[in-house]
Amino acid sequence: MSIVWKGVFPAVTTQFHADQSLDLEATARHIEVLLDSGVKGIIMLGSLGENTALEPEEKRAVVKMAIEVVRGRVPDRKSTRLNSSHLVISYAVFCLKKK
Repeated sequence: MSIVWKGVFPAVTTQFHADQSLDLEATARHIEVLLDSGVKGIIMLGSLGENTALEPEEKRAVVKMAIEVVRGRVPDRKSTRLNSSHLVISYAVFCLKKK
């Protein structure tokens, strides 16, 4: 998919339960509301949000859920923003091994 960076591409906030565990169902509902509102793309795990606080498995769960919810209807982008190049590389390798 060739991405046209035109329109609204919100950084989607990941929802959590009271115990701080991921609430993927609430996050999925939030994505659907954004899609129904006409956004042209979404950005998951933005660099100024919860991205740096999540464990690699949690990030993978969020990204997997987002891809399943979006189903190619709009472009979806993910951040790899971490506090060092080493962590970014480690996370990318982790994700590739899990495919």
